[in-house]
Amino acid sequence: MKQILYKSFLIASVSLFTFSCFETDDGDIYEDIILDPTVECNVEGYIDSYLSAVETFNAYPTSSNCVILKNRAMDMLNAIHNCDFYEDTEYWEDAVAAWNNINCSDLD
Repeated sequence: MKQILYKSFLIASVSLFTFSCFETDDGDIYEDIILDPTVECNVEGYIDSYLSAVETFNAYPTSSNCVILKNRAMDMLNAIHNCDFYEDTEYWEDAVAAWNNINCSDLD
């Protein structure tokens, strides 16, 4: 039980880290996306899939749900990284490394 609680906190922390990596100080990127119809970055589906995996893992913290969560997080990170407006590779690398460091094998 202690392992499951620890893994849940670890994954929650990495989730917060993942989203905090993509914050901007001034919102200019988001304003440019809204004002410029030629800028296209379809990440909503990836974010929804990731959030669904977070909810599933929180309800059923199993090894297989942990792996699914890691995969959805990587899909989301890669989708955001591939956006035309995204330029900060260091944050992306840190977030990818944090997710890769999570070991799901001891949850079951």
